[in-house]
Amino acid sequence: MANLNRGDLDFVLQQVLISESDSAAQIAGNFDTLPVLVGSPLLPNGVRNVNGTYNNLITGQSTFGAADQIFPRLLPPNFKNGENVPVGFGFNPNQPEGSPTSYSQTSGLVFDSKPRLASNLIADQTANNPAVVAAASQTNGSELVNGTRADGTPFQTYFIPNVTPNAGADAPYNSWFTLFG
Repeated sequence: MANLNRGDLDFVLQQVLISESDSAAQIAGNFDTLPVLVGSPLLPNGVRNVNGTYNNLITGQSTFGAADQIFPRLLPPNFKNGENVPVGFGFNPNQPEGSPTSYSQTSGLVFDSKPRLASNLIADQTANNPAVVAAASQTNGSELVNGTRADGTPFQTYFIPNVTPNAGADAPYNSWFTLFG
């Protein structure tokens, strides 16, 4: 365990006291004490509620990011049209086979054959993906390598080394990569 100094312990004690006071207030039916206990929405003090309320301590924004809340919009929504209901899925009388679907509809199924297009392109490191071919051509050390799938069929994929923007002066991965992964 790392050595803790008096300031670290004081900070931890302050967090415990804020949490205990907020819990006691909530048990008593007062759910808006956390902003008062923390003092400033810019401070990292206090433990937030599991349901997400008071993750944002700015007055009037206590439910921003909380469970069961609609995200605030900065722009008007622009929902993509889906595909027509395919043959064999016409079991809903309100959505017969061949009828159009859209992400703006409030009920029924939306048919979209490519909902993971971006993820699939990121994962596809083969010559079928023009973005990978372009990245490989611009990255020193890239090469087309041979592989064998679990079923025994051969394939080729690009190996593209991770190069830092400062030509290798820093480590190729950082903590954000670790957390994201």
